[in-house]
Amino acid sequence: MSAETMTLRERIEKERIVKSTAQPRTLKQLARNPKSINTSLAIQRNLRWEEDQKSALIESVLLGYPIPAVYSIKSDDNVTWILDGKQRLTTFISYLNNEWALEEIPPVFGVDISGKKFSELPEEFQEILEDHNIVFYQFERLTTDQRDQLFKRLNSGTPLSNIELTRSILGTELLDWINNVVGKPFFHLVPFTEKQVDKYVHQEVVLQMIGVIKEKFDSLGGKKLQELALDLRINSVPEELKQTIEDITDFLGQAFKEYEEKDRKKILKKNDIVGLVGAAKYAIENGIDATQFGERTGSLILKPSGAYKATKGAGTAGADKVRKRIEVLIETLIQ
Repeated sequence: MSAETMTLRERIEKERIVKSTAQPRTLKQLARNPKSINTSLAIQRNLRWEEDQKSALIESVLLGYPIPAVYSIKSDDNVTWILDGKQRLTTFISYLNNEWALEEIPPVFGVDISGKKFSELPEEFQEILEDHNIVFYQFERLTTDQRDQLFKRLNSGTPLSNIELTRSILGTELLDWINNVVGKPFFHLVPFTEKQVDKYVHQEVVLQMIGVIKEKFDSLGGKKLQELALDLRINSVPEELKQTIEDITDFLGQAFKEYEEKDRKKILKKNDIVGLVGAAKYAIENGIDATQFGERTGSLILKPSGAYKATKGAGTAGADKVRKRIEVLIETLIQ
């Protein structure tokens, strides 16, 4: 029966999201079987809580304050995939497994527990934590799109950064492909800091690569990048474009693999990569060897000409400067 032939009541019954009855689990159960949950859905944000936030959560349970429910999906392999509650669950499980100590917090019922791991707490406090119930709501018939939308709506009360919002727009399928691209050797050569990876800068670079290949040079940052992500979500990424991105990534990996780390740090900066992508597309189309490409473009970036320097500074990610940067890099290949 198609959607067109259904009554409204039938369509609601078939398509409306339905969650299961609340299912409590004790922290003791979760800590003893952490593999029963999975927090690695591609759309999930990285762990962001600081030590004081984690300590405040433990303190809240001890004092009896309510803890929000967890929203999840039950998979065929009996593992619970977490949609909302990742920070809380990982905090609880790691603390009950003695992996960290509390920050300085006020005495709890007259007892100073600052600096203590779980095993060092009074027995009464250990029992409170172990017996504390976390309420799980599970969804069992979500499509991928519904799952991504649910994550976005559950997190609407916590402002997402630009790239986090962009990731929520992209959805799981595209993020899985992007994760495959950033797993290639080239991205291991790029000197991303731990903080940049935590903020998904490497994934943002892949989106910018797409923008360059599609010649949408005004779509490489902020809300414009979100518009590009929405276009990709609606219209998908053609297999030909995916292959082009992967070929360019492999080409760049080959081009810069012989450089010393100190030189790669100077060559493979985010804004330079954007230019290199456009130049690499030209090089591949014109049969230029990857090693030759790396030598010539790398030398230019290490000792930039006046024309290349002019593409940096204020507005370095602007469309005109990106175009010019690509032109200058291509010129060094054909001289």
